[in-house]
Amino acid sequence: MRCRPLRHRYAIPTLAGIALVIPQAAHADQPRVPIDVVEKPLTIGARIDVNYDANVVQGNAEAARLRGLEKGEIITTPSATVDFGYRTDRLGASFNGVFGYDFHTKNKVLDRERIDFGAGATQLVGDACAISGKLNFLRKQTRQSDLTTIVTNNTVKLTIATLGQTCVTSGGLIETVQVLRSSWHNSSRDNINNDRRAVSGLIGYTDTKFGTLGVTGLFEATDFSGRPPILVMTPDTLEKTQVGLQYTSPVDRPLSGSLSAGYVYSRAKISPGSRLAGKLIRKMPVLQAALVWKPNDKLRISALAARRIRHDTSFTITTDFQLGVDYTLSPRLQASVGGRWLRDHYYGRDVTLPRIAQDWQNQTTFYATLTRQIAPRTELAADLRYDRGLADFAPFTYKGARFTLTLTSAFEVPIR
Repeated sequence: MRCRPLRHRYAIPTLAGIALVIPQAAHADQPRVPIDVVEKPLTIGARIDVNYDANVVQGNAEAARLRGLEKGEIITTPSATVDFGYRTDRLGASFNGVFGYDFHTKNKVLDRERIDFGAGATQLVGDACAISGKLNFLRKQTRQSDLTTIVTNNTVKLTIATLGQTCVTSGGLIETVQVLRSSWHNSSRDNINNDRRAVSGLIGYTDTKFGTLGVTGLFEATDFSGRPPILVMTPDTLEKTQVGLQYTSPVDRPLSGSLSAGYVYSRAKISPGSRLAGKLIRKMPVLQAALVWKPNDKLRISALAARRIRHDTSFTITTDFQLGVDYTLSPRLQASVGGRWLRDHYYGRDVTLPRIAQDWQNQTTFYATLTRQIAPRTELAADLRYDRGLADFAPFTYKGARFTLTLTSAFEVPIR
């Protein structure tokens, strides 16, 4: 039995994202490492999301019956927001957050808080180095497609802290090191908690015209805790060692992007008597390519293709394709369309237990968004999405549409 973490926007370092910043060469009288913070005034605001979801269960009718949920309903989420960015020539700091609560018209068991907060700072040290730190916190109801059929009501608390440094010499040599700690804790006793530690780095060359090319490395260890007796097939620890190459082009070009390739060695540490099914070691190449094309100030087209291995309650091999188009119709009106195809292949199911989760799942999403600025610091957005899931376990095969209206408004708080 598994309980896989929900997919969230906080990524554990991979070969495509080890460097904290992408340094660029500078004149001798300027720092060589930029401050990766956008200056923003302190704003406090309110936000209201009204979402009609035709398939909250993210499964078929059998999944809805097993979970005791209605498939279609309206979800209203009022939230408070905060946003701030401070920057000087040598220091940058920022924080932002959304603090809300989900109200379901039918599935009251899913009512709960939705909190998403982040803060970070970067300080230059001398003219060649920078130290950066980030903290992110997420608390919300887990997506149903990321839970086994015996769990419905679950609040996840995810905390990620990173600390790193970047140095660039006058000749363009660059090195970065980053350490990470994260915790993933669930409210349900039928889910498994984990704590993760990672260290990553890059050594290479950077230039304003050429971009950044480097050798990358990552070591990651994930410890699992709070396992119910029935979940003895989950390893005590999963370790990952990853090495590779990474190239990132300058971002100010009409066509920019990044390419990384490497090799992963991943192994599971288990206690005596474990019923973990399959191999305890996984070895495979990994690859990620990302492109951004900006032919003019109005149009932006982005694409991503990746194949990676990640750790949840065992090994998961992921294939990911994304395509997005953003277009500015007017200074106050923006539109976006795109799609994503994601395939997860899970390993380590206990073959001696009844089937309660899928071994593999494909998820396809298409979306269209229209955002209109109706007043200074006030926006109205309409978002339409179509989801389709295909799995080797019938309850996780589904399709459904979601339509969301979002109104946000904020006011500036003077700082003296």
